[in-house]
Amino acid sequence: MTVAECWQSSERLASIFEHAVRHYNPDLIVLHGDDYIEAESLGVTLDWDNGGQPIPTAFPTLKQVSSQGLTGSGRIDMLLEAAKYLQQIFPSKPLFFTLRDPFSLAALTMGLEQFLTQLIENRQEVSDWIGLTERHQQHLVTKIRAADFELIVGSPFACCGIINRDQFEQFVFPSLKRILDRVSAEGGFRAFHWCGMLNDYNVLFPELRLDLLSFERLPDAIWSEMPGTLPMGGISASGLASTDPEVTKRALLEATASLPRPFILSPSCFVPAALKPDVLNRLFAEFDDFE
Repeated sequence: MTVAECWQSSERLASIFEHAVRHYNPDLIVLHGDDYIEAESLGVTLDWDNGGQPIPTAFPTLKQVSSQGLTGSGRIDMLLEAAKYLQQIFPSKPLFFTLRDPFSLAALTMGLEQFLTQLIENRQEVSDWIGLTERHQQHLVTKIRAADFELIVGSPFACCGIINRDQFEQFVFPSLKRILDRVSAEGGFRAFHWCGMLNDYNVLFPELRLDLLSFERLPDAIWSEMPGTLPMGGISASGLASTDPEVTKRALLEATASLPRPFILSPSCFVPAALKPDVLNRLFAEFDDFE
């Protein structure tokens, strides 16, 4: 089955998620379609012919997006319908939607090359795009919370090393914090996912007042500055990719050695679709044995 075929109906999508949940039996469910699910609702054209993840082929202008309204619809509605089904059959498992921060959504909607160029040459245009994508995500937070689902906000383009701290403080942090504030105002859980190493951004994270921080690699000292934040993640890509059970066990021990309790053990980022199920089975077996 191709990725495009998975999206033919909410029923098919729900059955795929249901199969994964029954097979791995996680303690919580994180629903992640693909990085372009929100950008598509803002007018990005996607090509599905490669059989895998969608590839953007055309990007809207700021004027086009501004004139069409912020519907947060399309495949987002299909994912919501699938989530409602999963909520009925797995009522004891918390269900989280992933949400891009406004900075990353602006990059995806403009096109990454154009976005990075304008980040240097025309900061006002970048600010205008972020303002628009923030309004879209604010709308989407309300829509998802109205269905009684939680959210994990991610910042895939802020954490991949393409911007410096000054740009992070100017273009990422303010709108990210406002999105999390909106989640709180809607009665939700302030959850944030960060890939890679935090570098010198860590001094700002306590200001986000997070309930949960999903992470890959973070300085140990950061947790003392966020005593009310629940750690989640820590299992690196190398720990997942290895076929050696001892490597998996060592990755688990390294991840938990310095974490304050309680914490949530999980892969540190989204699991590649090509990862063999027996690798995840082994990882979850190690989780079950961990005390």
